[in-house]
Amino acid sequence: MMNKTILLLTLLLICMSNFACAQDQSAPDPTSSADRIREWRKLEYGMFIHYGISTFVADDMANGDDPAEAYAPTDLDVEQWVRTAKDAGMKYIVLTAKHVSGFCIWDSKVQWQGKEYDYDVGSGKDTTDVIAAFIKACKKYDIWPGIYYCTMDLRNSMREITWNPKLPVLSDVYYTLMKDHLRELHTAHPDIAIQWLDIPRHLSNEQRVELYSLVRTLNPDCLVMFNYGKESSDIEGPYTIEIAKDVTWPTDILNSEVITPIRVPFETSQVFQGKTYEMGYEHCVSIVEKWFWKENESLKSVEELAATYRDVMRMNGNFLLSVPPDTTGRIPDATVTRLQELRIALDEIKDK
Repeated sequence: MMNKTILLLTLLLICMSNFACAQDQSAPDPTSSADRIREWRKLEYGMFIHYGISTFVADDMANGDDPAEAYAPTDLDVEQWVRTAKDAGMKYIVLTAKHVSGFCIWDSKVQWQGKEYDYDVGSGKDTTDVIAAFIKACKKYDIWPGIYYCTMDLRNSMREITWNPKLPVLSDVYYTLMKDHLRELHTAHPDIAIQWLDIPRHLSNEQRVELYSLVRTLNPDCLVMFNYGKESSDIEGPYTIEIAKDVTWPTDILNSEVITPIRVPFETSQVFQGKTYEMGYEHCVSIVEKWFWKENESLKSVEELAATYRDVMRMNGNFLLSVPPDTTGRIPDATVTRLQELRIALDEIKDK
């Protein structure tokens, strides 16, 4: 009897091991996105759009205490955003679907705390599904659509701003909400080309692997990027996956923001744990001081932005420029003009 029990347990362990291996083999591998990364790299220049409840409360780090009704665009025109990007020479756009406030710019139907998630546009003063309108406009103007989703959520997860928390930090229910949101977005919009995931320091490696697999399983052509967000220039030598792996792996794109961390060309072929991966590099800055629109905020000069673009091109990267719409729901005329001026300068750089 004892021998039979041992035999059954052994067979069970073998089956479980085989199942785990099968799961690992069926999960998307970053090497499978190599061709897509090469296509993305040719785009070179994109628009980052920070828009949501933070636009209306003048706080990039809104904590989610403001009522959903605070979201109140008076003349929302999502197509104007995409048309502006197209006219500026941009080839892709990343839009903030959910920032740190927890406010979603689509009407989410997932369950949260026993009811439908309601901190979103469905409870605001303009119920337009901004994500749906955005995807539609991107298709019209032949722009790659990307969406941003923030792990740090000051309404539903941690109440304090914490950049480098001690793990584990996410509750099971909030992590489930994240997965439900991403599943909802990628099921409804299989055309999403880029999934930008911010503040991955709140995630364990196992959670990042699961989220990467979730997105790529639902949307095999979608590139997934976990934001390294390096703002300092103290990285010496080539920017490699070894530097960022503790907070970003698996990721299709390595990145930095505000201050470029390297002055040498990015190596697109990266070796990690004995395996070679094709990877992209992206650097993002804002056309204004912060990320979301603020009244009377000055635009950066053409010279400053063109210099950053030149640096990023020398580094073999893509340049992602944040261009925030205002409380009307449109990109301001002065910003549109600055982008046109910048395009002239960038075209001159390309011609040299």
